[in-house]
Order: sequence, then structure tokens, then C-alpha cells
Amino acid sequence: MINKVVCIDGFSNSSKVNFKSNNVLETEKAYNYSDISTANKLSIPEVAPVEIPSDLNTVSGERIYNSEGKLLEIKDNNTTRDLSYKIMNDQVYYTKMLDKTNGIVAEQYNVDDNMVTVMSTLPNGVTYETVYENGTPSMKSKTMVKDNRRLSVSYDNNLQEYNVIESSNGSRDKLFNMAVFDGNKQCKSSYESANGVSRTVSFYNGVPYSVNVMVERPIANNIKIENMNMENLEPAPYYNVNYDKITAINGEKVFYSNGKPEKITAEDGTVYNFNTDGKLRQVVNENKNIRIEDKNQVIIEKISENTTKSTFYGKDGITVIIESNDESRLASYYPNERLAEYNETDKDGYRTRYEFNKDGMVTNIWSNKD
Repeated sequence: MINKVVCIDGFSNSSKVNFKSNNVLETEKAYNYSDISTANKLSIPEVAPVEIPSDLNTVSGERIYNSEGKLLEIKDNNTTRDLSYKIMNDQVYYTKMLDKTNGIVAEQYNVDDNMVTVMSTLPNGVTYETVYENGTPSMKSKTMVKDNRRLSVSYDNNLQEYNVIESSNGSRDKLFNMAVFDGNKQCKSSYESANGVSRTVSFYNGVPYSVNVMVERPIANNIKIENMNMENLEPAPYYNVNYDKITAINGEKVFYSNGKPEKITAEDGTVYNFNTDGKLRQVVNENKNIRIEDKNQVIIEKISENTTKSTFYGKDGITVIIESNDESRLASYYPNERLAEYNETDKDGYRTRYEFNKDGMVTNIWSNKD
């Protein structure tokens, strides 16, 4: 049975949510997550940007410098909040604040002088985001995750269009529902997909005039393995971080001003890079580059002079990409290590893709070859 997506009216342009206040928490109290189709319970308040100090010398708190003496971060913490400024080329590019009184985490990315992204995340995981261009909001959104379902409501000020999207979260289960509304909150189109059944509905002045339904019927996986070139597409081993072992490595060591390791260069040439909190963020040697962010990893290997292999570990599975000259091959795997997708592109730009469900059944075959 398809989870129904209905046209939702009554979106509310609520007053701005201050970066330093808990107004957004009050907005959330009346929201019932299980009733995602109720119009008056979906609102998108704007998150106001934080004012960045024009003179960093006026900011109090702990200053963290790298081994070359460059200022990287200022931590200004007190009993009610933790505030951190990340700095590059003497400019603040990222700000993070934890309000200890209500648990709200606020973040701001200063992409450049003209674009700012502000996010506010509540203790229950609901995130509000507003993008400003030249000081004016261009997009705002509200995202909720619960029970492996992700619901996002967004408004694009340039297109004057709302989007409501429900999808699977953290898995490759194929659930994807979307509804698009114009600036007057009238539904323009909706798309629903779950369990191999999808439906597309088009609207005119809020009234449906076209409905298309498609049913996928998986077939037995009788594709010959030689049709898929799986050479080198097995995932690179996940890098298990062992700080005791890493910090005990013999070699050159440099530290941040707060005493945390910045870089360790081992005798075999392997370089270990850390962030200002002392967490490992990168491992580099002659043939491999490992980037680490929490439990997610990207492992880039040099297979030959013209061939690289990239392995991506994420919450929804593993993806491996082989790139050689103008050709590429991709394999995505479910968390249970079954193949989810195979995709190849030749030097002439022709692509072939196979998709599989968790039971190994073929659900889609696509190619732009004649």
C-alpha cells in the first residue's frame, strides 16, 4: 500500500527564529510527527543569521593556532552556552553554538560575502535551515527524521514554490513521496513511490487532471556476470581508528596551541592529520587518501597510473567508483553487502545501469546505447 501524500495548504510564514533564542522550540511543541499530512502543523520559520564580529581581536575565549601560528578557531564558552568560530584567512567561515539551557544547536556557514546558510537543530532532531543571498532569504526548510523516515518541507523564494518530500532515511528502501505547491499553496504535482509501485499526479489550479501509475515487477537475477565488469569494485577495507596506536607512531609530530595533535608524519611517509579537537580527519600515503568524518569515510586509492578507486562508507551502504581516463564503473552495496546498483560509463559517454533489491532481484535495467 502506498503511503498517501496529500496536497497541503496553509503553510505559514512564521516570524523569524532568532539564532540565540528558543522560539523554534516553542514552534515545535504542537507538532505531531505522525500526522505529516496536516497542513496547519507544517510551518517553516526563518532562522535569523548571527552577527559575525568584524574584529576578531574583540572576541574573548580560547584561541587555537596551528603549528605555523595561524588562528584557526576561537572557543568562547560559558555556563549557558558553548560558542565556536572556525577561521580561515582571518575570516569566520563557520559558527556553532550549543545553548545549554534548551539543547538547541545552531550553525552558520558564511560561504562568501553574499551567501550565508543558518541551521538550528532541536534536541528531537528537527532541523530548520535558511539560506540568505545578499541578506535576503532565498530558501528555507524544515527537516524531521523518525523511524527511518525523513520528511522535508522547503520553500524556494526565487521559484515561489513549496516542496514536501518524504523518503527513507539511512537505508536503500525505495520510499519516496513528493508534492510541489505554487506560491499560493495550490498543489502543482505529486509523486508517490513505495514497494515497487509509483504514481504521478499533475494538477491544474489545484485540481488533478492526469494520473499515471507504474508497477515494478522484479525478475530473477539471470544477468550474466560478464555483463558487469566487477574487477576492483570490491570495497576497500574500512579504516578502524586506533588513537593509542596512532599517537604511539614514531615520526615527526606537530601540535595545535591547545596541545592536541595537528599532524603526525610516520617514518614510512604516512601522514595523519587531525582537527583542533584531536580527532583524526585524514590519513595520506603514496597510494591512498582516507578522509574521515565521524563514522563516514572516503578512501581514495591509486590503482595504476591512470586509474583511481574511491570507496564511500555512509549510513545507507557502501559505494565504490573506478575511474580510468574517460571511463568509469560504479557499484553500490546495501548494508548487508548485497549489490544494490551497477553503473558503467564508457569513453563515448554511453551508460548502462542495473538496479537490484535486497534479495538480489533485478528491479531496473537502463542504457542509452542503441
